[in-house]
Amino acid sequence: MNHIKTPFINAHNEWSVHCLQFLFAFLLFFPIGQMANAQTVLVDPAGAGGFELGADFASNGWSVSNGANNPWVAGPLSSTAPIAGKSAFISADAGATSGYTITAAASNYFWRDITVPAGEPRLNVSFNWLANGESTYDLWQVFLVPATVTPVGGVTYPGSGLSAIPSSLSGATFVGSGNLQPTTVQTFSIALFVAAGTYRLVFHWKNDGGGGTTPPAAIIDNISVSSQSASTFTSVATGDWGSAATWGGSVPSPADNAVVSSGHTVTINAVGQGAQSLSVAGTLTFGTTPTEFQAKDLTVESGGLVNVFAGTTAKTLRVSGNLINNGRLNTLASSTANATLNLNGASPQTVSGSGIWGGTVSNSTTTNEVGVVGILSITNTSTAIPNINYTMGGTLRVRSNFTLTGAINLNGATWIRGNYAAGGTLTVNGNAGVYNGTYGHWWTVSTTGSAITAGVDPTTTTSMYPLLSSDGASLRRCWVTRSSSSSTGNTAGEVRATYTLGNASFSGNAFVDGSYNVSDYWEGRWSLSATSGYVYASGTHTLTATAPNLFAPTGGNTRLMVNGGTFVGAHQLGTSTPGAQRTGLSTLQLTSTNGFVMGINSSDL
Repeated sequence: MNHIKTPFINAHNEWSVHCLQFLFAFLLFFPIGQMANAQTVLVDPAGAGGFELGADFASNGWSVSNGANNPWVAGPLSSTAPIAGKSAFISADAGATSGYTITAAASNYFWRDITVPAGEPRLNVSFNWLANGESTYDLWQVFLVPATVTPVGGVTYPGSGLSAIPSSLSGATFVGSGNLQPTTVQTFSIALFVAAGTYRLVFHWKNDGGGGTTPPAAIIDNISVSSQSASTFTSVATGDWGSAATWGGSVPSPADNAVVSSGHTVTINAVGQGAQSLSVAGTLTFGTTPTEFQAKDLTVESGGLVNVFAGTTAKTLRVSGNLINNGRLNTLASSTANATLNLNGASPQTVSGSGIWGGTVSNSTTTNEVGVVGILSITNTSTAIPNINYTMGGTLRVRSNFTLTGAINLNGATWIRGNYAAGGTLTVNGNAGVYNGTYGHWWTVSTTGSAITAGVDPTTTTSMYPLLSSDGASLRRCWVTRSSSSSTGNTAGEVRATYTLGNASFSGNAFVDGSYNVSDYWEGRWSLSATSGYVYASGTHTLTATAPNLFAPTGGNTRLMVNGGTFVGAHQLGTSTPGAQRTGLSTLQLTSTNGFVMGINSSDL
């Protein structure tokens, strides 16, 4: 930096000028409100990251594993600035130049361990690179890998794809890749959100032994890795997410927090944008290019709006942490285009708030937009009960496809498959289901539902009610099936189901179902109701329920009994799950206010 000197500035004033110069430079690079947090250097580009500490990988603190072909080499290489001095590169001539034998397949690695400190989840990774190669076949890649995984180089090609993770790198996270930039030095830079702990930063070269272009192969230099606490960016104007002007000087990375201020509209405009904690008091919407946006925690403030679409093109909003909706979150791109809300965390998530799902049109027809999600995809992988804790209450309708994973506590809410019309595909992963609430299904005038076979537990989701026990720990599913597809006399509507109470049993009874006596029954109750004008006059219903491990029958004599000891319809052979089936039910019988319980004669236990 050049010093400013004038004849009129004494030593004290000169020091003051230097301070002002420094302050001006600091504010230039770090505008007020977006100041960078202090960083912990994990890999220094002037040292180990520049391969300047010695003549090989080991001298620089890196490990390497090469197969017989196209190995990684660390050493001096004549190249283009800022790649200078020593670097890491693929060589087919013992390190004299960078290049690769196109016809010799290779999969080779170098890596080092890095430790991310607690409280510094933003991991900044950057380096300079050159590479030739071929399409998605011959290229470099970077991964973060658990410290317990040791890469092994070889001559077996691991498969094509820019982001494809070799099967040997169990638990790896893709960071980046590149090729086909042989002359102009490129800079790779990314910010990741990484939990505290020790990881392996792994560089990979792969080529398939087919076509390709060389020289050079991959050249990597000036590797910089640092960690820091997440910064919080607050919008200062309407604009694109990727525009520095929107945030007042710099752009949030997926490892940072962001606030969309009231009165501002921020448009997600590029692939890979995201945030850790995102608060929307204004409007967040999508541009044409990106298809999805990932947030950890999302809060839609009162008056805030999130539109998960661009025009009438549906997009995907992924939330891996808690979601608070006190405003409006709209996934209805048009009357037929449905955007996706995906809850994709690895630990339990809470969905809370007093806001609105969907648009502004409220009625009881297919044009209804209030209380509606286009596509709801719950792929949370936590095995905790619940993995999703939904506390917003009221009724939520899913207009199109519906995916359930894990145990979802509805806390008294009602979820309906279909928005006053048939819903999309229901996917139930494993033992997923809902509890402590109501699940509903929209029936058209001619829908028949899942096919039911005597003596067999159904598995199809066509008309499954994916219920769980009151504690969320056990399956308590039921199915409703209709005997005729004739629409005569029918009115479309909803049939809803709940499962309540627990596993207590009562014995010594004498409830008679024809010639069969039910002596024992269990308090867990399936209760069904017909709403939204539901009428089925062209046939009868079959109700099937399963309750794995509730008790252990020796055969299929388990009965579905109206709670209180009466029977409606006819028994159909059940299963030893236990599963029970009841046929010939009118709508009035199906929706008995007492609900249905399971019972059996003690001699069949």
